[in-house]
Amino acid sequence: DFGILLFYEYAEVPDVRALARRLEELCVASSLKGRLRASQEGVNGCLSGAWAACQAFVAEMQEGFGDLFAETDFKLGPCTEGQQFHSLKVWQSDEVCGLFAGEGGDERLAAAQRL
Repeated sequence: DFGILLFYEYAEVPDVRALARRLEELCVASSLKGRLRASQEGVNGCLSGAWAACQAFVAEMQEGFGDLFAETDFKLGPCTEGQQFHSLKVWQSDEVCGLFAGEGGDERLAAAQRL
């Protein structure tokens, strides 16, 4: 059985580099693939892998990172083997969701306000 795991958490992250490195190590050890964005304002993730590995990842996130992910609402749902991510990317970002960083931020902000 395979799962897809979605989560985000807005929280103050004092050492983004260390958090990103630790998250990547945890994903590699669990054979999880997908995307993880770490920033000073929190973490955003979408991962896939074996169902048991996804569950173990959630348990480690809730227990092994102090209070940072203790209240995070992790969404885990079934997927097929073919629906899984094929690679892992963990990176540091200015924003948890990457909505307004970089060029064109003002234009995107204006568009978002119209929605």
